[in-house]
Amino acid sequence: MPQLADARYAVRKVLLTGDADGLPVRFIGRGRKLVDPGWMRVYGQDDPEDGTQAEPVNPIPRLDVGQNIQAVDARVLDKVTKPPVRFKQSTLVAELERQGIGRPSTYAAILENITGRGYLLEDSKGFLSPSPTGELIRDALVGTFAFANLDFTRELEDQLDLIAEGRMTYDQVISQTWVLLDKELGGLRQRQVSLPKSEHVCPQCGAALRRRKGGKGFFWGCSGYPECKTALPDAKGKPGKARARTPQPEPSEHACPKCTKPLLHRIGTGRKGAYDFWACSGYPKCKAVFENDNGAPDTG
Repeated sequence: MPQLADARYAVRKVLLTGDADGLPVRFIGRGRKLVDPGWMRVYGQDDPEDGTQAEPVNPIPRLDVGQNIQAVDARVLDKVTKPPVRFKQSTLVAELERQGIGRPSTYAAILENITGRGYLLEDSKGFLSPSPTGELIRDALVGTFAFANLDFTRELEDQLDLIAEGRMTYDQVISQTWVLLDKELGGLRQRQVSLPKSEHVCPQCGAALRRRKGGKGFFWGCSGYPECKTALPDAKGKPGKARARTPQPEPSEHACPKCTKPLLHRIGTGRKGAYDFWACSGYPKCKAVFENDNGAPDTG
């Protein structure tokens, strides 16, 4: 099948050495010149000059080996290397896909594990950063367990695909993995790894609080769950104060006309302002509600 011709360049590289007030200097110059645009002619493109090409457009004159040249100008450029941008959940999934790790059906579980267990923290803009616990676990696993390596995950998932295709058996894959894991666990037992003390502790039992993501956003839950069910709201990445619960009113002498259970006189202030009404104590089975009429339910 015919293909478009490659673009051809005349590439030149020169090494310059010299002396600057007793200090030896060494420079390398690179440049190229478009000779034949090839495929770029079809797309109406010329040689790009925006720095996106592999070699800069910097025509270098023909020089002889050992030729003496005189520098007429020089500039010192300060270049600061910028750190890579932190991942967001969407870009992390894209990187996992690029690395061949996981499957579309497992990405949600991966994100839930690393964020729900407090290994990663997510700021208000959605950028992810490792927590102290996540950093410690990473240091303990990398270099000790093969499953912390990207190649291991890719190869294991390929083997699982071979099981689905009937080209390998479950016992073959799992037995090899188990032998390796059992050997590495023995090495871990010889190392003393202590988790850092949590900055935030449960006010009820003293266990560490973990930042979790629920259906309505982030909150802090006790790591002792389900024994301890303490949950606190999230206040800019830190545990907030628990909302005070309105005390349950005493049953009144007024009976609910629908189910005969005692009515409760509810008075207080909520999100929508002050309230004053009567409700059945049999809620949620009975949802009868009555307006207050001079201290008594208006059941008429």
